[in-house]
Amino acid sequence: MADDVRRYREAGFNDCASKPVDFEELRQAFEQGLPDSLAHLAAHIEQEQWDDAETAAHALKGKAGSFGYQRVTELALELERSVRSAAFDRARQTMDVLWELEEIQRLLARPKAAAE
Repeated sequence: MADDVRRYREAGFNDCASKPVDFEELRQAFEQGLPDSLAHLAAHIEQEQWDDAETAAHALKGKAGSFGYQRVTELALELERSVRSAAFDRARQTMDVLWELEEIQRLLARPKAAAE
């Protein structure tokens, strides 16, 4: 295991899991954290913290893609590109579209106990 960890770190990974990972558990954690992730992203945009917004959009894009949230992934990519190219009004509009997505609205409407 130590050799594996060393190889992974040399390849650019931050860390590795030492036990099997439950994909469903990870998906649920992603879904539970998605409203907060969007709120943080929106705050970065509102406060014109463009580097942080780009980083948050990039992270959202990767996580959403991993769990099958295709439209969230597409919009996060669009948002990331908009910020990178200084198209800030477009970034704001894309953030509004993200909030209005049906799948996001469904997660926001879930009772707290059902999301956990």
